[in-house]
Amino acid sequence: MQDAATRNDEDASAAGGDGDAVYALTPTFVHAVIDALDIGDGFAVTDLVEPLHAADMADLLGLLRGRQRYQLLDILGSRLNP
Repeated sequence: MQDAATRNDEDASAAGGDGDAVYALTPTFVHAVIDALDIGDGFAVTDLVEPLHAADMADLLGLLRGRQRYQLLDILGSRLNP
């Protein structure tokens, strides 16, 4: 089983990124975020979403269900760029 950080690195490479920024949301990436939210792993969630561009973060929020969306916003708190 892969950990969330490994999946994030693979998704960044698949999106054509250098690992520092993720410019496209892949199903694998979205599922990794959802899995981390479901188990309450705030550190993994933060590691996954911090490199996202603001537009990708908005897209991710749109893909999440209500409860998951609130969890993500709660975890990110003031780190979320308005």
